[in-house]
Amino acid sequence: MSIGGAVTGGTDMSILFVHPSATLAQDATNFTWDDTNKYLKLGSSGTQAVVYLNTLPALYQLPNTSGANWFEGNAGNVTLTGYLNFGTGDGCLQLVTSGYQNVGVGSLAMNNLTAGYNNVALGSKALWFTQLDSNNIAIGFTALATLGISGHGGGNNVGNIGIGLGAMGNLDTGVNNVALGSQSLGGLTGAANGNIVIGGGSGAALGSGGGTPNNNTFIGYNCASRITTGGNNVWIGGLVGPSAQVDDSIVISNGGNSPTYSALDYGLTSYALSVGYSAWSFSHDFHWGQGAVVHLYNTQDSVGVATNYERAAFDWFATANIFRVRSQAGGTGTVRLIAYDAFSKAGAPAAGDLPAGTCAFIDDTTNNQTWLVFNKAGTIRKVQLT
Repeated sequence: MSIGGAVTGGTDMSILFVHPSATLAQDATNFTWDDTNKYLKLGSSGTQAVVYLNTLPALYQLPNTSGANWFEGNAGNVTLTGYLNFGTGDGCLQLVTSGYQNVGVGSLAMNNLTAGYNNVALGSKALWFTQLDSNNIAIGFTALATLGISGHGGGNNVGNIGIGLGAMGNLDTGVNNVALGSQSLGGLTGAANGNIVIGGGSGAALGSGGGTPNNNTFIGYNCASRITTGGNNVWIGGLVGPSAQVDDSIVISNGGNSPTYSALDYGLTSYALSVGYSAWSFSHDFHWGQGAVVHLYNTQDSVGVATNYERAAFDWFATANIFRVRSQAGGTGTVRLIAYDAFSKAGAPAAGDLPAGTCAFIDDTTNNQTWLVFNKAGTIRKVQLT
C-alpha cells in the first residue's frame, strides 16, 4: 500500500493496525480518527474505552444505563454497576461496585468504598476505609480515613466533613461531625456525633477517655485539646482545658495555648470546685497570679487602653484577701456614687427574709421603718435607720 492509496473494504475514519495474527486489520466501531475535527475516538456508545500507560490504565470511561464513570491514573473498578463516579489516583475507588456520584482524588482515596454514594475525598487516603457511607467530605491526607472501617455503622455514617491533615482521621462511626484544621478531632477513635471544631489541634484528645462525645463546639487553635470526653460543651479561644471529662460547659478565653490561662466559663470552674451546680465563673488569673477583675464602664474615650473613663470595679486586685466594690475614674472621668438597693416588705425583718450570714437593707412598709439587717445563723440582728 502507498500513502493516499485506496484501501479495499475499508471503513471511513477507521484506523488500520497490525492484528496479533500479523495481518492488517481495522475496528470500524471502537477505534477511529476524525481528520476533520482532529480527535481520536476510543469505544462507542455502551462500550468501555481504556488508555494504558505501560501496564496501568491511565484513563478510561465506564458507561452504563444510568450514567458514565470516569477514572484515570490506575483508579476505579472496571466491573462496577454504579454511576457518575469520578476517580483519579492509584487505588482510588478501586473496589466501587454499586456506589454512585462519588468523587475521589488521590492515591487510595475511598479505596475500600463499595456501595457508598455522594462522597467527596480529596487527598491521599482520604475516606480510605469507608465502604457503605454517604454524603461525607474529606479533604487532606488521611482525613476521615477510618470512618466506617470494616463496614462499621452499616452505612449510617453521614454528613461528616473533615478538612485538614488527619482531620477526624481515626473516627470509626459518626454523624454530622465537622472538623476544620490539621489534626482537629484527631483523637476520635470510636463513635461521635454532632461535634464541630475549627482550628488546628482543636479537640485533639476528645474520645480518648471513652464514651461517645456528642454536640461539642470548639473554636480556636488547640482549643479544648486536652479534654478526653464529654458532651454539650461550647468553647471559644485557646484554653486547652483539663485532661478529664467535661460536660455542659461554656468557655471563653484568649488565644493562649495553655491549660492555666484565665477564662470566663459556665460549669468548668464550678464543677471543678464540686459546688454541685453550674455557675458563671471568672477564673483566677494564673498567668499574672491574681484574682479576677470585672470592670463595668460608664464612659470611656477609646477601645483598648482608655485614658478618660468612669467605671465600676469588682475585684480582689488591691488587697488579695478583701473583695471590693468600688468606683474608679481616669483622666477627665469622675468617681461616681455607689448605691445599694433595698427591698420593701410588710412587717419587721425575719430570718426567712435573707440567707444566714448575709445582710440587707429592709424597708418595713407596715411600721414605716427601715433596717440594716444581718442574719446570724437564723437570729436577726438589726439597726434601724433614722
